[in-house]
Amino acid sequence: MDKDAFKKKYARELATATDQLKTLSRKLQFLESVPPSPSFDASRLGGRIAWPAGEPIPTDSSGAPMVFVAQINFKEEHALPDFPKKGLLQLFLENDLNERGITFLREYRKDGYYPLRNGSGFRLVFHSETDGLVETKYQLPQSEYPIYQPEILDRPLTVSFGEHKEQRPPMSHWQGSAVYERFEQLPEAENALVELDEILSAEVWDEQLSTGFYLGGYACPLQLDQRRFFEEYRKYDTCVLNFGELPLLDLPDMNLAVLIPKADLLAKKFDDTVLIADTD
Repeated sequence: MDKDAFKKKYARELATATDQLKTLSRKLQFLESVPPSPSFDASRLGGRIAWPAGEPIPTDSSGAPMVFVAQINFKEEHALPDFPKKGLLQLFLENDLNERGITFLREYRKDGYYPLRNGSGFRLVFHSETDGLVETKYQLPQSEYPIYQPEILDRPLTVSFGEHKEQRPPMSHWQGSAVYERFEQLPEAENALVELDEILSAEVWDEQLSTGFYLGGYACPLQLDQRRFFEEYRKYDTCVLNFGELPLLDLPDMNLAVLIPKADLLAKKFDDTVLIADTD
């Protein structure tokens, strides 16, 4: 495939795709982790859990505690209009007893996998008020290949709100895939998908995120967005949190994203969420 000839022949289609994706742009805000030890109710990675006194912490199906990964305090200044202005959002992941990674308790279908549901494989918890929370100790689950680094409990990292930007649906997102597949069907694309990726990356997608740590925007799977195959999961249309190789975790070459229906986000209801995850 001659790239210049392709771009000239399909200039209108490339421009249309760009315009379409621009209309779907959403704001995301990057999160940054730094060494200073944070207070127990601040935005942070790892550490002890800020939790209602006397209440049990999230556990997996075997009764083992889930790993407390991160929390976001929305009272800290951020630039995302649809997210709460106060309250504490916490993410817990199930530790895998057999291999490095997440335990994917997913129902199988012939053409793919379901995403994980809140409560199975992960827990996303929102505390609308922080006054009743206390610093709660917990025992990290033990395994031969834990998903966490040993210092996750005793050396938490402060998380701060960083740069915000507009993001188009990535190629790997189900809406981005729909745009990409139109070009994949062109005769010139046969046996030249690498060149097609390069052209579309330069002409339509101006930047591709991979394992970025951010709130909002779109999820950015490395390879597969299961919503491509399961339309019933497309109601989970808003990315709460996208993350990959975070400090204090041991999940190499993996990207994870927690998704929520936009109506639930606006209503501050975080119980019905899913997690999509894949490896490079």
